[in-house]
Amino acid sequence: MHSRITPKPSLRRLAATVALASVGLVACGGGDDNSGAPADEQADEQTDEQTDVQTDVQTDEQAEGGGDADLPDEFPRDMVPLPDDAEIVTTSTVDSGDGVAYTLLYTTSKSVDDVADYYGDELDSSWHEVMKTTSDGGLFLAFATESDGTGDGVQISAGPANDGTDQTTVSVIVILNR
Repeated sequence: MHSRITPKPSLRRLAATVALASVGLVACGGGDDNSGAPADEQADEQTDEQTDVQTDVQTDEQAEGGGDADLPDEFPRDMVPLPDDAEIVTTSTVDSGDGVAYTLLYTTSKSVDDVADYYGDELDSSWHEVMKTTSDGGLFLAFATESDGTGDGVQISAGPANDGTDQTTVSVIVILNR
């Protein structure tokens, strides 16, 4: 069993962008962080490639009313299913031209172990598990379409919600090559 997914070089940048977007979405509402470079300096460091990013974040008002952020229409739900009780909190779609990455954060009443079992059972045989790590009640799973860890990829992280409920928070990143 291999321990990493190795996408095409152009998709490594896409994966890094998605990972940064995920951190930003999860950290929404956090404290001020002035440790990074100004946005104009960061933009100067980027290449001329055009990347299309779309996000949908559940507002506090939606959360109180039980509303969900919208799952992108193009999300490959047939390839990467979600539990019936998934309450989507945030979504992000990044299209680099060479591939597309979907990131979503949801909560479920399933336990962390049940989330692991769910994806082990529900992902079809075209996905190969390339990594499974558990730590401090959390879980990280990585799947790829090729047994050597290359090709399209899915990364799933799950852990107990920090809101005092029995909910589990799950992050799903799907990277599809073109």
